Amino acid sequence: MTEITNWVLIPPVVLADERLSSTDKMIYGKALGLSNQKGYCFASNDYIGEHIGVSKESVKKSLQKLYKYNLLTYTLIRDKNKQVKERRIYPTLGENATLGGVKGMGSISPTSIKEKIKVNRFDKKELEKGMQNLRKAMQTKGIE
Repeated sequence: MTEITNWVLIPPVVLADERLSSTDKMIYGKALGLSNQKGYCFASNDYIGEHIGVSKESVKKSLQKLYKYNLLTYTLIRDKNKQVKERRIYPTLGENATLGGVKGMGSISPTSIKEKIKVNRFDKKELEKGMQNLRKAMQTKGIE
């Protein structure tokens, strides 16, 4: 079974945002998928670009737009010589997110996706259990 980190997860609020190109949405989805394990994405622009089939420069432009609309935030981890050691990208849809230029419209809750992922780890057993329950409910209602 494919691990969740290999997924591109695009929430409806991002998918519906007409300011974003398809590439922007794919990059958001890749960053979200890669955030499952640690609550943030630490992939390079090259890595993201290779996995969704766009150039490093396209990734850079899309990330800048996603930062501008508060759909992603980032922090830089520096070493003792102040050199950048790691970039951490956090997918957020918090109260500062915007949708179509209207502040707050992008909110699905006041907490970020990062926090939701930390609390609600994707668990294969839970997913399988949920799918079994769904199949049973469908059978009970006569839906195949």
